This record gives sequence, structure tokens and C-alpha cells, in this order.
Amino acid sequence: MPDRHLFTWRPEYSVHIDAIDRQHQALVAMIRELQEAMEEGRI
Repeated sequence: MPDRHLFTWRPEYSVHIDAIDRQHQALVAMIRELQEAMEEGRI
């Protein structure tokens, strides 16, 4: 089943600095949550 999300974190996006990679992964999670909220009509 293909990923329905607009953006998915991939290892090649890593900058190999743990603190920054964690921040980037958190941003991706927020994008996914926003997408889900929009699809469900919550916003």
C-alpha cells in the first residue's frame, strides 16, 4: 500500500547531526498531522 502522506522522512534527508535530524523529523510529523486534520475536516 503506497504512503498517502504528502511527505515522508527518508534517511537520505539526514544531515547527520542528531539534534537537527530530530527537529526535521518532528517537522515531518507535524506536516503529517496537519494533513490528517485537513483530510478529516478538523481544520
